[in-house]
Amino acid sequence: MLEYVISETQKLKRTFSKKLILIIPILSLILPAVLGAGYVFQNGAYNWWYTMFLPAEISIICAILIEKDSKIGYRQLFTLPFKKEKIWMGKILTCSLLYLISCIVFLIGVTIGGHIFKETITVSRSFVATIVIFVTFLWQVPVCMILSSKFGSIVTILISIIFNAFGVIFAIKDYWFLYPSSISARLMCPILNILPNGLQVEAGTIFEKSNVIAPGIIMSILYCIIFTLITIRLFKKQEGK
Repeated sequence: MLEYVISETQKLKRTFSKKLILIIPILSLILPAVLGAGYVFQNGAYNWWYTMFLPAEISIICAILIEKDSKIGYRQLFTLPFKKEKIWMGKILTCSLLYLISCIVFLIGVTIGGHIFKETITVSRSFVATIVIFVTFLWQVPVCMILSSKFGSIVTILISIIFNAFGVIFAIKDYWFLYPSSISARLMCPILNILPNGLQVEAGTIFEKSNVIAPGIIMSILYCIIFTLITIRLFKKQEGK
């Protein structure tokens, strides 16, 4: 599978996507630094990151990668002696790798920012939060890729932004785990003590209970597996034009 990832990575040379994995996490750090430093910096950075900047980044990276092949109607891609499911998995892994790098950049930035201003979130909590955010957003990679292949980049980005915006709303509902985009915001409540609106979790409320973390991660992994299998089937039906 490594050769597929290398091949997909080569397609991204001289594209904006490689710059995005640095630019977008930095923007999500600059915004709260400008709006307010001190104890609100890290809270604001995380809130902007997983509610808006990260979903937008994933959809844009997926769209750029898919667009490279869709522009030629997949003709060259499907003439190669490779199984379509392996090609699709190579694309998913490539986008996931870029997404992981971006998460690491954010983790480093929010840690440094916490020391510069006033650290309210420990390094260990930030590390755990980064891992959880990465896992709980993975399902969006195959979804954004298939949407890009069917409807184009602009529609995909718009759908992603709208879908994740509702995720913030449903994150405080009892059925949050049924809406994939709500899971990350809900799990950040006990991990970082941050509500989906960016405010601190009040002591004694259900949002500080950590018993939702394991079920949320499991549900996210299941969503990722389900959406991956569905998109593989859809991609296998794709024909070169």
